[in-house]
Amino acid sequence: MVAAGSVVTKFASGSLLFLNDGKLIKNKVNFYCKQLEFPDPDSEEFKMLSDDLQRRVKRFHPRPDVDVCEWLKSFDPDNTFKLRKRGKLIMTKKPLKFVYRFLNFILDEMQAAALAILCEAAVRGDGDDSDSD
Repeated sequence: MVAAGSVVTKFASGSLLFLNDGKLIKNKVNFYCKQLEFPDPDSEEFKMLSDDLQRRVKRFHPRPDVDVCEWLKSFDPDNTFKLRKRGKLIMTKKPLKFVYRFLNFILDEMQAAALAILCEAAVRGDGDDSDSD
């Protein structure tokens, strides 16, 4: 599905489908947030996280009104893909690699955040049944 979106982008006239690629990435990130059971920013579990982890997890829960181009740029600080916005469209110089590479960028950060959440929970003793002996 991801590759198909990029291939269609390459053969489409203009850059219309680049915006769809951004939405596709946002939808995949939401899916992985659910799979990794990242806490929602309004939940009690989220409030138990350190400030740093709250900031990191919040990145994966973009607000509905977020500028998708700016959100994507936040995962590519060197702007490797030369993302830019033209009207409501997102344009890039590397359309065939765009979705695949961005998902990898974001999923790497999600993995690091998930491991940090587990480490923090272990330090707090969440789920430790040794106290009940």
